[in-house]
Amino acid sequence: MAQFDLYRYEGTNSSVSFLLDVQSDLLRDLASRVVIPLVRLSDFGLPIKKLNPVLSIDGVDHVMATSEITGLPIKELGQSVGNLAAYRQEIKDVVDFLMDGF
Repeated sequence: MAQFDLYRYEGTNSSVSFLLDVQSDLLRDLASRVVIPLVRLSDFGLPIKKLNPVLSIDGVDHVMATSEITGLPIKELGQSVGNLAAYRQEIKDVVDFLMDGF
């Protein structure tokens, strides 16, 4: 379990493909993780550039549904299927924008 790990979404919202862990690894001993849903671009509509970056995963464009950020118990995440640390700065900038508005 690490920051920027990607988890396949197993819930009922069919437009969500993955959950992106954005929580600091310094807080790894907590029983929950803060995640952002990733939605297929084709199911999302028009993304807001500074809030909803488009990330390519396995050749499919997904949008960070940043405003849907949530905390989930670790046991609900399952196994990591990848890591998006390559997008680290972009992800951090989006979370900052959500919190600070600039």
